[in-house]
Amino acid sequence: MNTKHNLSAFLIIAFILLSSFASHAQNSSDTIRMEKRGLGYVCYKDNEMLNFTQLVHLTSSNSETAKLLRASKNMQVGAYIFGCLGSGFMGYSLGYALGTAMGGNTLNKTLFFSMLGTGAVCVGIGIGFEVGANKKVKQGVDIYNNAIKQKSSTNLDLGFSTNGVSLRLNF
Repeated sequence: MNTKHNLSAFLIIAFILLSSFASHAQNSSDTIRMEKRGLGYVCYKDNEMLNFTQLVHLTSSNSETAKLLRASKNMQVGAYIFGCLGSGFMGYSLGYALGTAMGGNTLNKTLFFSMLGTGAVCVGIGIGFEVGANKKVKQGVDIYNNAIKQKSSTNLDLGFSTNGVSLRLNF
């Protein structure tokens, strides 16, 4: 009976010891989760999608993240401007070509290709701005998440001490 009691106590202590190695009291609900979609990212907090204004408000406590998000907003404005200009040039040149062909007139190829090329270049620059803006958002969210994890890391350890077995909480 005594050895059976010792064996069950040993198994219980071993189970508690082994299970405590993986236990920690870190709350990951404060972090922002990002998913890649198209050229950009979609941000979630507590499985709720965040728009850019909510993301800025949520991360306003971190100055480095706020700076990156402001730079991202400026780059998105540039992407919008170049995208609109490029699509306008391309749309005008295609409309010019269709109107000329339907009217039975000859197409001025220099005008058509120069406007189409200018539009394509502007759209390409706009895409570059958009990709850069999304990289800044990702960097900002990564910095914010790392700061949250460093600030709220709490560990619960069960281990041996000079007096025997100890339960230690680090925060």
